[in-house]
Amino acid sequence: EFYAIVESPKGGVFVLRSSDLQQIFSHTSTLEKIQNIKQQHPDMEHRQFLLQLKEEDERNKREVRKSEETNETEIRDEERDKRGRKDQKRAKSSEEDDTNHELKEKPPEIGQGRIVDIVV
Repeated sequence: EFYAIVESPKGGVFVLRSSDLQQIFSHTSTLEKIQNIKQQHPDMEHRQFLLQLKEEDERNKREVRKSEETNETEIRDEERDKRGRKDQKRAKSSEEDDTNHELKEKPPEIGQGRIVDIVV
């Protein structure tokens, strides 16, 4: 029987029989295919990762646009509310002015005891 001495790239030494070598050589094409797949796999992982990053970026952009639209709407609503409050204050102030003006113009009734008429 034939024996082969094989040195490993990591520094080990192996003794193989001829039947072992035949079996190894018969699996060489299969091992080559597996190695090619392993080499292509990182490329596929890289493409998948880039695709995920792109999708996440698009989703983030949509969320930012939606957030900006929401903020603009909230700002418009707040401004409208402020204007409404100012208008209400003006109307209330105007009503109070009218009421105060009416009170100044109308002399109070004598029966209420507000005016004391003293002659000296």
